[in-house]
Amino acid sequence: MVFRNLCAWFALMWAINAVFTLGMAAEQANKPEKVVCISIPKCGTHLLLKCISLFDSSQHKVQHKTTKFKQSKREKLFFQQVNQYNPPNHFKGRLHVPTMGPLPAMITDNVNNNRSLVKYQHWPYTKEAEQFFNEKGSAHFFVMRDPRAMLVSMAHMVKDGWKGEHANVQDVILDFIDGRQKHFIRWGVTVHEAYPLIWELGVTDFYKLYLPWMHAKKFYTVRFENLIGAKGGGADMVQLQEINNIAMHLGRSLSSEEIKAVRDQLFGGSTTFREGKIDGWKKHFTPEMKTAYKKAPGANQLLIDLGYEKDDQW
Repeated sequence: MVFRNLCAWFALMWAINAVFTLGMAAEQANKPEKVVCISIPKCGTHLLLKCISLFDSSQHKVQHKTTKFKQSKREKLFFQQVNQYNPPNHFKGRLHVPTMGPLPAMITDNVNNNRSLVKYQHWPYTKEAEQFFNEKGSAHFFVMRDPRAMLVSMAHMVKDGWKGEHANVQDVILDFIDGRQKHFIRWGVTVHEAYPLIWELGVTDFYKLYLPWMHAKKFYTVRFENLIGAKGGGADMVQLQEINNIAMHLGRSLSSEEIKAVRDQLFGGSTTFREGKIDGWKKHFTPEMKTAYKKAPGANQLLIDLGYEKDDQW
């Protein structure tokens, strides 16, 4: 009798465990896939996120919240402490792969947060990160922009410090062009985590950290210039096609009316929006900057390879 009761008890426990396991598996299978948006900093991250969010107004809804890395109070205190040092003892920032590792916990923890389906990050390419993202979803994005426009936008972002400090924008841009490392902004990384990398590497080698994302599996490359539209100096037809491409990459089929509705609401309005112009860098580039850029190893070839110039006659 006791043996029979024990067998019945074990059978019941096995059944409960099986139901629980199946339930967990079903729940995991039904979890919506994550969408990861990797971007070179200051290249249109929020433009893409706004585009995706505007799909919510169509009949093919993409339900999501967007998240980014947020600095905790402990991290802010840490940044304040480490940024008291000048080169070569300065803080490299948390986008520095040799320091952080190819797949740091800040990325895995961020993406595994189930409350948000669309994630955006500025993480440089690593094979480990690509594999991890592809395990979480089937449709991801990489965002890029004319390197000259990126460095101008970044320079304007970091020129003002949190203690009322200011830096000369032209000095910052020249440092970013060729990595000459002449005018270090100690507060730079507190404004944007990528600052010390651009300052050390220059624009060419900085871009090389990210360009492999263009060829990563399950990633679609979005060019800022294609998505900004006529209001930002682009072309409406190109913008409409890019919006459609983004929707298709997400497995969505939007009507021409829905695509135009997204287009009409897309320009401006994001937290980091400044000018949003394709050729805005031209009014900031001095003759000295143009000369420095064309002399920087690989910088002009990068423009040619990415399709932004045909030669060095600009």
